[in-house]
Amino acid sequence: MPINDCFPYERLVSFVKAEAPRYGHLVDFLDEGSSGIQKTPEEANALSNTATPWYTDIINYLVAGILLPDMTYQQKKKFFHDLKQYYWDDPLLFKRGVDGIFRRCIPEEEIESVITHCHSYPVGGHMSRSKTAEKILQAGLYWPTIFRDVHVFVSECDRCQRS
Repeated sequence: MPINDCFPYERLVSFVKAEAPRYGHLVDFLDEGSSGIQKTPEEANALSNTATPWYTDIINYLVAGILLPDMTYQQKKKFFHDLKQYYWDDPLLFKRGVDGIFRRCIPEEEIESVITHCHSYPVGGHMSRSKTAEKILQAGLYWPTIFRDVHVFVSECDRCQRS
């Protein structure tokens, strides 16, 4: 009997090159689907309106060696110092924390859903700012403004403010 190589939920990931409006350099966006699958106009429009993630410059340097041309000496020095903590494993970017654990860097559009999941859902339990941020870090996720974003979210949580 031949082996069935067809998997119904298999998704291919491809890269789409687009020019970043701020800096004028290439940015890698993840595009789910394959070249054989036609995109609807809504999907194509959503992809073209996608904002660049906060880690675009890091990925561009790690993958292609592209550095922003208008960086000052101090900015380059800080950039290369921070670059030592990042690791690119195609198609994900990881940052090594001070505890030595690698955490996946997530873009801005995923931040609110991650905080909501770790704070408001039954697994969250409406804990304080520090406990919610700790839960996110224990889940293996990272973004630079994690503590500030969690603080704002918890201070605006209706259920937490009532109690």
